[in-house]
Amino acid sequence: HLSSAQRRSFDQEGGPFSTSTSLDYKHKFVKPGQELTTNLTYAQMWVTRTQAYQTDYFDSNDVKLPYTVLQNAPGQGGNRSLNAQADFTTPFITKTGKLDAGWKSQLYWFNSSNNPTIDTGDGPALDLLLLNNYNYSQHVHAVYSSFSDQFKNWTYNAGLRMEYATYEGTSLSLNGNKFTNDYLGLFPSAFVSYKLPKEQTMHLSYTRRTNRPHFMQLMPYVDVSNPQDTSRGNPALIPEFIHNTELSYNRQIKGGHNLMASVYYQYTQNLIERYRTFYSDGTSSSQPQNLNNGTTYGLELTGRTQILPIWDLTANANFFKNEVSGTNIDPTLNNSGYSWFGKLNTNLRLPAGFSLQVNGNYEAPKVAAQGSQEEVYWLDAAIRKNLWNNRATLVVNVSDIFNTRKYTNIYDMSAYYQTTYRDRETRIGNVTFTYRFGKSEQKNANNARRGRNNGPVPQKDRNNLKTDDNSEQAGF
Repeated sequence: HLSSAQRRSFDQEGGPFSTSTSLDYKHKFVKPGQELTTNLTYAQMWVTRTQAYQTDYFDSNDVKLPYTVLQNAPGQGGNRSLNAQADFTTPFITKTGKLDAGWKSQLYWFNSSNNPTIDTGDGPALDLLLLNNYNYSQHVHAVYSSFSDQFKNWTYNAGLRMEYATYEGTSLSLNGNKFTNDYLGLFPSAFVSYKLPKEQTMHLSYTRRTNRPHFMQLMPYVDVSNPQDTSRGNPALIPEFIHNTELSYNRQIKGGHNLMASVYYQYTQNLIERYRTFYSDGTSSSQPQNLNNGTTYGLELTGRTQILPIWDLTANANFFKNEVSGTNIDPTLNNSGYSWFGKLNTNLRLPAGFSLQVNGNYEAPKVAAQGSQEEVYWLDAAIRKNLWNNRATLVVNVSDIFNTRKYTNIYDMSAYYQTTYRDRETRIGNVTFTYRFGKSEQKNANNARRGRNNGPVPQKDRNNLKTDDNSEQAGF
């Protein structure tokens, strides 16, 4: 019987390097509150990389055989983007009413190519398995408008965005095949809040949005870094369309305390999930696919307490159920299950201008399109020092201090059982120094992270049947 051991390495040289140029213009009209802002940004990035794989074979007695396969795949790639945007705002109808309207175009071009070779002992030859020459362009044009106002204890906002997007990709390594898709979509949004007595507020919102696949999901490459579990992109992917509804309650309590509770429902059409195919020899391969739909609904609780004037603590818990339907890919692909995740964040102001922030994260086991993901937890920390009368800041942070952020996926199928374990480099330290020239305004960091200012936003969006491991880390 023949067994094999493989030594594989990945080296990246020459970047990535990037440049960007931005031009901004703002015009304030004579009428108070009426202004026009425009922005034009061009950015470019390029990278040169090398990949080298070596495969050695051994017999049943673990004796190395005189047979080695060498693979090399030097390549290069890059992208260019052009963003143009104009926004107009003006008082409208009432003294407190405001009308916003705008236009935005995003143009994106991507290219990637390589020259792979394979040497089995007879000299290097073209390696068709690693060949990857792919170019694509994506253009998105949108116009949008919204109206907001308030009446007594009511605040409301309604908006509509119309978007036209096109995508075209060409694979030179697949006989010049072209992949195209385009869509014209309407994306409404509505928000209303009501102020109750004793610093209490109720919020109700609805949004429809889209999530376009990113370039790594679209590239028809073959990743053979693990021959037992290969993967490739899918240039035929189409965007997800997401309906999100949320009802939340918020209460401010004297002493710097706050309590928020939210119930939410999210429905995703064309759900993008990585679908794995299992083979009789024990290997597998995966590729992102558009499934029928996915649903997530649940309850989120967030509380903030001011333990001491110099010490605050924020706790968040999210309980939800995931449901996925992928019968368009596999008649048996229906999965659902309950799960939850939680976060703890604490900030402590120390003497001499120092402050400490610690973030703790826990994700319980949860279902995916196929199989499930095991629990995962990690701890991040950062310390900050203000310098020179707060004109400069030095921040030192470390993510995943105890190196526990490991992801394990289990695929328990009718004919196959497979466990995959990902151990990426997540324990990373950073040192950041910032010096502020002139006057500056302190932004509300929490609102910036939430991404909108019309009410509390739960953190469940990244948990809609996904097994991605994106998260924030301590760092002020």
